[in-house]
Amino acid sequence: MGFIERNAAFIITLLLALGIFFSLFFAELLGHRFGLGQVVVYEVNPLYGYRPAPNQSVTRHKATVELNHQGLRTDNSWETDNLNKVLFLGDSITYGGSYIDNNELFSYLSTRDIPEVVSANAGVNGWGVSNVAGLVVDYDFTPANIYISTFPEEDFIRGLNRMSGSPFWPHKPKYALSELWHYLLYKLSLRKFDKLDYPLNGAQWIKVKEKAVLDLKRMHQHLLEQGYQHLIFITPTKAQAKKLENIDTELQSLFIKEDLPVIYLNQEIELEEKNIDSLYHDAAHLSVEGHALWSKTYEAHIKTLL
Repeated sequence: MGFIERNAAFIITLLLALGIFFSLFFAELLGHRFGLGQVVVYEVNPLYGYRPAPNQSVTRHKATVELNHQGLRTDNSWETDNLNKVLFLGDSITYGGSYIDNNELFSYLSTRDIPEVVSANAGVNGWGVSNVAGLVVDYDFTPANIYISTFPEEDFIRGLNRMSGSPFWPHKPKYALSELWHYLLYKLSLRKFDKLDYPLNGAQWIKVKEKAVLDLKRMHQHLLEQGYQHLIFITPTKAQAKKLENIDTELQSLFIKEDLPVIYLNQEIELEEKNIDSLYHDAAHLSVEGHALWSKTYEAHIKTLL
């Protein structure tokens, strides 16, 4: 019996191990090439849940996310006082995602042509209205003198979102494949536990919305009492822009009841049906073209406050 026959099991095991090793090695290299492992790192806080950590620059999908020393998405340092500064608040629609550069966001474009005015973006992926209020009111984060809040209606049923159970990272992953594995586990968990699949009846959902509206009112009053200015916008989903889905009249009634000066963007922006698809990256998030169009409305409103 020859060497190979005597050690067949060992050789097969060795070849399999080498095959797995080199497969993982090349998968890791390929993952790095496509940006895996290059993530925005988040910090956690019981008052507002979580938000991007300061001083980061992350490039993936040919777009760069720049975060300054305050964890704001902007190329400005914001080292001086809060005069002539506009802070955009909201969720991932405001944040923009990793497919878009800082200078393509509506938060940047809205003030680009206004002399001596700078802006920054405090939007955070996955946030609800209560997260924003937690940052501004409870954490007392007020580095600007003008505040622009942008919310889709869904943000009023999210409650105070936490980072646990989300696909976000509190530190840089050691390997590119770690991010892929983490994301796959997250997607699998969503199939079993939908984040918004709460067993609530109609009256209970109204309570959830009412809590968010009261948090928004608390934030609005907090800013006005300090002498700041605050505009609140409701941004439409693609279906609402196409008039395939109506606005939430229960939520609208709560705005009226609490005397909140809410501006519906689908009533402010002229939308041509043939162009609506090009304005959206998906069902709710804006494309580069969408950010550019939205910014025109924001710019017009900001100018009235100066």
